[in-house]
Amino acid sequence: MYKRMLACIPVVFVAVLIFVGGAFAEDQQMKEEQGMPQTGPAPQMKQLDFLLGTWDVAMKSRFNPADTAWVETKGVATYENILDGCIQKSSYESSMMGLPFEGLMLEGYNADLGKWQAVWMDNTGGGRMSLYTGSEEGDSTVLSGTELYMGQQVFTRIVMYDMTPSSFNWKMETSPDGGKTLVVFATAVYTKRK
Repeated sequence: MYKRMLACIPVVFVAVLIFVGGAFAEDQQMKEEQGMPQTGPAPQMKQLDFLLGTWDVAMKSRFNPADTAWVETKGVATYENILDGCIQKSSYESSMMGLPFEGLMLEGYNADLGKWQAVWMDNTGGGRMSLYTGSEEGDSTVLSGTELYMGQQVFTRIVMYDMTPSSFNWKMETSPDGGKTLVVFATAVYTKRK
């Protein structure tokens, strides 16, 4: 009896392999027919590879548009790819009004929208997350979004420009009228560490 059972094992094993292989092929064919999304990072994510690493940041900011004096701070930004390269994570450390300031941004290319998407959060927002959508405009990358800040709708626009492998410029603009009038809130020069 055991000999008969042992003799059946190769037949059962082959039958299982055929079944599993067929099911896998059917699953792949079904995904292709249904237009299932491709896995892995969008090809556009390669555009962000130059950011990988650590950057020194010289920032100037002002909290009131009427201020003529800018507050200057030094910071450090670190960029890394996560989720198999589908998302780029940037961490930022500096100070704001004499207190430690930490921020985190997650950015990726949404192939369905054909646009970049990003979320920013920091230790001053009380859990607030700022959501941005954007695209390339000439030689610049522009992200923008609207958020509720202290009870008011605020339009914010972030621009990265003059990008090279070792440096780039950054500015943040805000608008009280939905983007018609933009006021520069902060500017920064990023320099990559060697």
